[in-house]
Amino acid sequence: MHRPPPLRPLDWLLALLGGVVLLWASNLLVAPSAVPFAGHGERFVAMVDAPFAFRGEFPQRILWPLLAHVAGWFGLGVLAFSHACNAALLAGVVLFVRSRGLGWAETVLLATAVAGTGMVQVFKQVTCMSDSLNLLLMLAILGVAHRRAWFWGLVLLASFSHENVFFFTPWLWWQRRQHGAGWSSELPWFAAAFALHVAWRAFVTAQSGGGSYGFAYYLKNCFWAPWLLPALWFLWLLVTLAEFGPLLVVLVFGARTGRKGAIDSGLFLSSVLSLMVLAYDVMRWAAFLGLPLVVYGVELLRRPRGRAVFAGLAVAAIAVHAWQHPADSLAGGKTFTHVAPSMFARVAQLHGQGKLKAGEPMAFADAWWVTREGFAEQWLVALVVLIGTLAVVAAGFVLARYLPGPATASGGSEPRTTTKPSA
Repeated sequence: MHRPPPLRPLDWLLALLGGVVLLWASNLLVAPSAVPFAGHGERFVAMVDAPFAFRGEFPQRILWPLLAHVAGWFGLGVLAFSHACNAALLAGVVLFVRSRGLGWAETVLLATAVAGTGMVQVFKQVTCMSDSLNLLLMLAILGVAHRRAWFWGLVLLASFSHENVFFFTPWLWWQRRQHGAGWSSELPWFAAAFALHVAWRAFVTAQSGGGSYGFAYYLKNCFWAPWLLPALWFLWLLVTLAEFGPLLVVLVFGARTGRKGAIDSGLFLSSVLSLMVLAYDVMRWAAFLGLPLVVYGVELLRRPRGRAVFAGLAVAAIAVHAWQHPADSLAGGKTFTHVAPSMFARVAQLHGQGKLKAGEPMAFADAWWVTREGFAEQWLVALVVLIGTLAVVAAGFVLARYLPGPATASGGSEPRTTTKPSA
């Protein structure tokens, strides 16, 4: 795989400006929340004043609170910093696309699609969380996949923001593989990054007890695994369609562009689905699909007529997002906020009846009851989700089959590169 070309100072300057402008424009579609998100958002905010006091439920996730603390020195409050992370994420998208050699027209088009859909819009309402920062770091990891030390160094840095980066380990290893790295040569680097993270967790635990949200906590409280997982994945699919709409065609297109695309998308999707074995935050995990959307969007925009196709998908996706997210809706879209409460109410009913006890998984019969009743009540929504998913898959197959391959370098669509493999 080719190395990306170096970025120029002008690229960095315009990326920062573009991130701010695009975030401002996206606020016309979804207004940013004026309060920290209930639960985890409030817990991150509680750490900001003294990040090294190691207080709270997850003191190991120090990067966001620490950066927010530093931002406070310059008069930037926690909410402003949260929204600034979204602007930084958009700037990162611009830099990533430019590093792949695309022109400014294609770069603005792709970044606009990201700004108007779930990768950014989710975290304008799910505020004061570390996810925007995590997504930015993961995008940076992809950007330096040809440089081993930088790659694994950023993986380690991302783990200080949220340890869920290690759920993507198979997919991350695959990125290095595309740059000529052998599996065995990467193992010591991964082991070093993971060991340093474990050492950090041990240090934090010694200082404060390690908080409530350790791995054991998630294992103990994931009552939905395994029997209720299909219902949870359905909710995730519903939110994904609401957040990205027709842009999901790009993901299917990427998966159908060859064996490498199929493996890449399969590993990424498996990583996301595995996150929901331990955590049910379907809105957040839907937003993570923005990462492969950026990568495959670059590949689509390299194709002849790719710009027109992507523009059409982007306009349709932003329209779907605006329809699903009226001014008074909660994150996830109006259909999700209509469907999910009844399913959660059934789970609460089981808890009230003593059938669901803390630290125990839900019985198969109870999970089947929740799933069956939920689908029976929301059969029309389920049908629309099924039809929408099939339409996305079919469109992606057609696009991969009939859209011509990348233009040649003489046409100006190939990136400026060097060909020396990674070490």
